[in-house]
Amino acid sequence: MIASMSLSQVKEACQGCLYGKDVRFNRVVTDSRDVKKGDLYLALKGERFDGNAYASDACSAGAVGTVLSDLTMLKSSAMLEHNSVLHVPDTRYALGKIAGHCRKHFSKPVIAITGSSGKTTTRKMLGAILSERGAVCMTAGNQNNEIGVPLTLLDLQEGQSAAVIEIGARKVGDINYLGEFVQPDISLLLNAGLAHVGEFGSYQNIVRAKSEIYSILKPDGLAVVNLDDKASAQWLDGLKSKRVITYSCANLSRDDHIQADVTAANICVDSKSSRFDLCFQGESEVVFLPAAGEHNVANALAAAAAAIAVGVSLSEIVKGLASYQPERGRLHFKSENESLTWIDDSYNANPVSMLAALRVLAEQNGRRIAVLGEMGELGNEAETYHLKLADEAAHMPIDRFYLIGPFAKSMADIIGAHAFVKSSKADIARALKDDIKGVSVVLLKGSRSAAMEEVANLLQEVEK
Repeated sequence: MIASMSLSQVKEACQGCLYGKDVRFNRVVTDSRDVKKGDLYLALKGERFDGNAYASDACSAGAVGTVLSDLTMLKSSAMLEHNSVLHVPDTRYALGKIAGHCRKHFSKPVIAITGSSGKTTTRKMLGAILSERGAVCMTAGNQNNEIGVPLTLLDLQEGQSAAVIEIGARKVGDINYLGEFVQPDISLLLNAGLAHVGEFGSYQNIVRAKSEIYSILKPDGLAVVNLDDKASAQWLDGLKSKRVITYSCANLSRDDHIQADVTAANICVDSKSSRFDLCFQGESEVVFLPAAGEHNVANALAAAAAAIAVGVSLSEIVKGLASYQPERGRLHFKSENESLTWIDDSYNANPVSMLAALRVLAEQNGRRIAVLGEMGELGNEAETYHLKLADEAAHMPIDRFYLIGPFAKSMADIIGAHAFVKSSKADIARALKDDIKGVSVVLLKGSRSAAMEEVANLLQEVEK
């Protein structure tokens, strides 16, 4: 934590009840097994766990105090007499308020990122750029929800030059809730697509939910807007009182009246990397990006726009983007041997990211094989989106498709004779064993629930 805090401060923020003496703490721990002397233990509760049950263990391990939502789970009522216990209605909200305390003591730029797709990639690209100027506090992994975001803010330190906070949403209001704690200086909205449309209920709800990233800006904050997204005019209309910087791969907005501030020219994408001219206010620098796909050029442009907003030079941006490395599961290239390369894009999938991944595969040399699982959380229109994807895939120079999931048969009928439906990932692995000929590139793509990365491990078992 960047600044210590007392239990009485948390009590006032959360309308809690404090038992025992007031104490100060410098670290918050949510797993009782990680507690060290002087820590504050905060009990989280989920569908399959209840941290309240481990409060006594945390005290025994040296916790200076505990924050609980259920006192009935204490192993002994005497604990209330001999320990500092704060009882609050909602420990997740308490975690957020403690995180907000840390945020208020951080004087460097805080950048919040959201969007239907590309959040993690853009966050890593922006982190690579800002790291050229010093240490950066940045969301780790997929910690972009009501627990992960506060935990990230708890990692804020004096010596850091900036913070990059990824914010996810599953419904309208999620980003507004987290905004109370994050209070970004800069908000970046990448896009509003169809990811999780089944949970949001409609595309318009997605547009509304994502636009909350702008409403949580500090009063003097700056909004970064993607003019290539069809909802950009709606977002700009709501930002008339805010400072704005825009970006576009196409250089112009949809109505061709608004010139973007940050643009990309001379885009050249090959099998594993991209090159483009980064342009801003009459200046330009050539960017060499170690990531394939024009969608990654858009992600890099978004990161560049946010970096420019905090005063980073084009030359620093170029250097930072050149050092970017993709995470596993996000268009991660891995050479199994001299003839087989995996493209692991299995972390998640929606119609936009699925199409982008197939386009990257289509750019590869050798035998191109797509192994596709279901795109989840698409609601009542799930079949429509899968069939539309199949129609686009049918016209791509991809040699073989292996499909699994409830819409696999209908997709295969559209794609044609080079598409095969399999009932399990083990069946796909067995088919790949006989199908990989010469130099081959295999794309693994599907929603997180499909866990398509398992195919690579299953193939190794088949080959033993």
